[in-house]
Amino acid sequence: MQSASTHSETGTPNHASDGGDVIPPADNRPVWSLKATYAAMVILPVAAFVWTLFLGRALPEALGVAATTNANILTAQAGLKLPIFLTQIAIIIPTARIFGAVMKRLGQPQVIGEMIAGLALGPSLLGVLWPSGYDWLFPSGTVRFLNALSQLGIVLFMFLVGLELDLSNVRARGRHILVISHAGMAWPLLGGGLLALLLYRNYSTASTSFIEFALFFGCAMSVTAFPVLARILTERGLASTLLGNTAMACAAIADVTAWALLALSVSIERGSGNAATVLWQLIGGAILFLGVMFFAVRRALEFWWRKKIARETAELSRNEFSVVLLLVLLSALATELLNAHAIFGAFV
Repeated sequence: MQSASTHSETGTPNHASDGGDVIPPADNRPVWSLKATYAAMVILPVAAFVWTLFLGRALPEALGVAATTNANILTAQAGLKLPIFLTQIAIIIPTARIFGAVMKRLGQPQVIGEMIAGLALGPSLLGVLWPSGYDWLFPSGTVRFLNALSQLGIVLFMFLVGLELDLSNVRARGRHILVISHAGMAWPLLGGGLLALLLYRNYSTASTSFIEFALFFGCAMSVTAFPVLARILTERGLASTLLGNTAMACAAIADVTAWALLALSVSIERGSGNAATVLWQLIGGAILFLGVMFFAVRRALEFWWRKKIARETAELSRNEFSVVLLLVLLSALATELLNAHAIFGAFV
């Protein structure tokens, strides 16, 4: 029986017959082929998106009929009421599990059922069919506490996903990951720009320029549901495979790029400073963050772990676990302050 991994003529990696890991396929295509693909799949749609921004400048002004944010909402937010908060959790968890189990029986990822459960308990279904029940279960201003709890859960989950990522696979396919990730957001970005051309006049506020409107639409269309992708790969047992590693790396790069564009559009909309300065601050901050994490924190952790292995078993004490958890939270805080979302810091 052949013990080594082999590749088909199409370059598709095969598992070793003895259960070994997947080896990244060798790519014999010339560099110019990859560059041509990048030009066709990334540069072309991005250039077309920029063209839509110039087209949008000629559109008539927005009618200003879209609803604007009510500044008084914050003053009306309710405080934390523990009985209501615990009741919400006690209803959400079994509902999500039931819908998840149904979707799993149908051959779909469980996380899809959990998303449907959220729609069922939200204003889209429960709020329409039983408004008084929805108002009792989710009083005005209380959903923000659930949101805070969910964000913490996502941060911890993305940390666990990051533990499964094999960086050797990512490095072996770095150029391909870059092309795939940018292509995966360039065409939806163009779609958002074209959609903005159709919707701007009737659905934008009077104070919003077309560039801001189009950037928001482009970001919304091109961003990846990073945690949802991670859940699907984990459920399917693909998180630690070459395919899973590639998908997660592509999603991370695409989402960081989309968040950079979102930060740019927010700075334009709020008039909070020069857009180019905001963008370069985010890029520079991200480079500094990654440098500190990979060249300082990672090496310090490796040094500490080798010393720990030399003198005792490979098991974390409670104090050591607390230090790891603190590091995860500080890393998440760093990327949140960079306007790149906390999940990326936890993932890194």
